[in-house]
Amino acid sequence: MSAFRRVLVAVCVALSLFAVGGCASKKAIDASSPESIIAGVNKGDNVKVTTKNDVVHKFVVTKITNKALYGQNARVVYEDMARVEILKKEKAEKKEGEGFFSKLNPFD
Repeated sequence: MSAFRRVLVAVCVALSLFAVGGCASKKAIDASSPESIIAGVNKGDNVKVTTKNDVVHKFVVTKITNKALYGQNARVVYEDMARVEILKKEKAEKKEGEGFFSKLNPFD
């Protein structure tokens, strides 16, 4: 196998592993007790809460109390929660010229 082919295979494998890792963007929290939710969620987390009535709330946690999780225009009490997921954090938009490939100079 030529050196170019080995590099190409290594790059393909690395990209495949990176893509698979990107799919695991949700972390489920045990919603069976308020204590487990409080322990698993942090202020600033982007969460998706599904209630026992199948109502879905998505918000960034701004406050955690012993009664409920709060977000901007959202409040969900623990006893109504059936499922809590921490969603992947949104990446800040990159400005033009700040990406990975912009740092590479093929003429070095």
